[in-house]
Amino acid sequence: MLGLAMFGGKQKQSENEKRAAVHPALFKACEKNLRAEIFVAGRAESFVTTFVGIDLSSGEFHTDILLPRHGERLLTISGEPALFSLHLNGVNHRFTAEYSGNGAWDGFSSLRFLLPQNVESFQRRGFFRVSPLMSRPVAIKAILGDINMEAEASDISLGGARFIARYALENGSVIGVKISLPSGEMVEARFTVIECREKTAPRRGAAKGKIYELRGEFQNLKQEAAAAINRYILRRERETLRIYN
Repeated sequence: MLGLAMFGGKQKQSENEKRAAVHPALFKACEKNLRAEIFVAGRAESFVTTFVGIDLSSGEFHTDILLPRHGERLLTISGEPALFSLHLNGVNHRFTAEYSGNGAWDGFSSLRFLLPQNVESFQRRGFFRVSPLMSRPVAIKAILGDINMEAEASDISLGGARFIARYALENGSVIGVKISLPSGEMVEARFTVIECREKTAPRRGAAKGKIYELRGEFQNLKQEAAAAINRYILRRERETLRIYN
């Protein structure tokens, strides 16, 4: 049951209006008891929980406990919104929600969060891209015959990346890449070049020779690789959205 029963014409309309204001992905997540990844302010680690229900009368949704368990204590201490990441039918949904305390759902302990005002959804052709910090770059390595290519990503998403290299590659080329994330995690992937264009190097400190901007897509990312990249994107997104200021 996703909400409290309402009776009467005006109350019925009010209930429908409340329901219409909730993103359908959140309703589906509670109906199917889907899992979500949560980031808490000031912590690099992520936590896992399960959606259990929505109470329209209070404007809240309920989740199961956080794993690891100390995540609940961190929510209370931080006093800041939590960042949720939910995957549903090949689409990634993200939103922030304020923790409103402990509760109960169907006789079991739960955590209560205020319904989000906005849910961002990203399909394959609309992956959320982030630009790495210069102080914490995302390094990319590839072997092209007898040449070891090293580069830094100018942006990265679950769908692909863009980076600057000293070598030109034909559009449609498929290469193996190793991606070093700031967390220390190493990801291996197949990368298809969509566009390669010559780029003018900045004058100050520029090395001699031509440089090229390569843009492409990851092919059939393994689940572990996708999870590592998604964790990095969520951390970087948290910084750019400045939700903890």
